[in-house]
Amino acid sequence: SRIEPFLWECDLVLVMSVEPGFGGQKFMPGVLDKVRRLAPVIGKDRLLSIDGGIDLKTISAAAAAGASQFVVGSAIFDTPVYRQAMKTLHLAAVCAARLGGVTAESIRASVASFKAVEHRLEFVADVPGVEV
Repeated sequence: SRIEPFLWECDLVLVMSVEPGFGGQKFMPGVLDKVRRLAPVIGKDRLLSIDGGIDLKTISAAAAAGASQFVVGSAIFDTPVYRQAMKTLHLAAVCAARLGGVTAESIRASVASFKAVEHRLEFVADVPGVEV
């Protein structure tokens, strides 16, 4: 509720689902209530992003709650095939969003960040021991 007077100035609202500071932390499910409250207030003109502990187990709940952008680290970079991890996460988010009322368009808007990472991964394809 403290952010509402400032929403007109925002293109994106970020909800932290871990304590900021370092990667690999566990997702705090209590933040999903905040996402559910913010989603209708934010509307479809802004991105509602969630950062921290996002993996295959948590991305569906976050998407169903109303998040449309997902900051993912360990769930991608701790796997041997980054591209497959991103595709699997994307599919889970889209499926949950459709069931949770979030439009696939708002999820697609955030997929640009996945695609940007995927594009950058093509440049590391020649690094020995890294499969993308």
